[in-house]
Amino acid sequence: DSVCKIEEVTVDPSGHTVRIDRAIRLGEHVRYPGEDISQGQVLITPGTQLGPVHLGVLASQGLTSVVVYPRPRVGVLSTSNELVSSRDSLPVAKSRHVNQLMLLALLRQSGFVATDLGSVPNDAAAVTARVIQGVHECDAVIVTSGVSAVDVDFVTSIIGELSLDGATSLRVAVSPVQTFVFGHTGSQSTPMYALTGDPLSILVGFELYVRPALRTLAKHHVTLRPLVSLVLDLPLARRRDGTLHLVPVLARFHEDGRLHAEQVATHRSLYTATSGATNALAWVCDSDGLSTGQVVPAMMVDVIQSAAQSASVSFGAE
Repeated sequence: DSVCKIEEVTVDPSGHTVRIDRAIRLGEHVRYPGEDISQGQVLITPGTQLGPVHLGVLASQGLTSVVVYPRPRVGVLSTSNELVSSRDSLPVAKSRHVNQLMLLALLRQSGFVATDLGSVPNDAAAVTARVIQGVHECDAVIVTSGVSAVDVDFVTSIIGELSLDGATSLRVAVSPVQTFVFGHTGSQSTPMYALTGDPLSILVGFELYVRPALRTLAKHHVTLRPLVSLVLDLPLARRRDGTLHLVPVLARFHEDGRLHAEQVATHRSLYTATSGATNALAWVCDSDGLSTGQVVPAMMVDVIQSAAQSASVSFGAE
């Protein structure tokens, strides 16, 4: 009815005698059936994202498989006459094919199945055909570019024509992504999302609008990224324009136990200023800017990178 750990006993060289030098309490180191989990107890509720501990709990009950929601398959289509994918020097009036790669990576990082629908020029028939293809192959479709107010941007009209209830086009008081279009079509009411084509707008629009919607589609209970408070290690400039600014920053834990924003990316320096290390979006309300030491709310977009960066800072000082 009790157990003494082997490291607390002395065994006679002959192996016939065990000496215990202290009193053992009744029930010490004994685990009884049903002690950790009782009959009828709910272990995991539907909608829970299964992690290592959940799998351990399931295994403890002899379960080797469970029914789960499939990961949504999401297609990404780029529309532009200026995109170039080759490694050669850029021709005049052309730009690198950035958005497609970034969106596919964001989808995979978020646990979705990313499908590359390629890129098509600004041709209504070509865009429509490729969107229809994506609707047939995927659970959701994201289209980049073609949602601003100029005449050549016709993606909004295409989504409206394909949608069961027409397209919803929103003008949101958020910079840098102030336009967001969505609709749904087909027998499965497949959602379609359209984002403006600027890389920073793509990043912010995905995190703010598309990712939460896709997580809802996947039956997740938690749809938003973690919201935290950051201490600014440098001033954050902006001008009053009536919008909320979402600014990419590099956040790390410091010795004071708080998250600090060490680097800030401007609209023009998303890649060069951060060296790909952006892991949070600071929420900067309409103001004349923030100064060093002020606290700003932020959405963590890469928690793993944040932990790794913070660990390297802490251990590096040692």
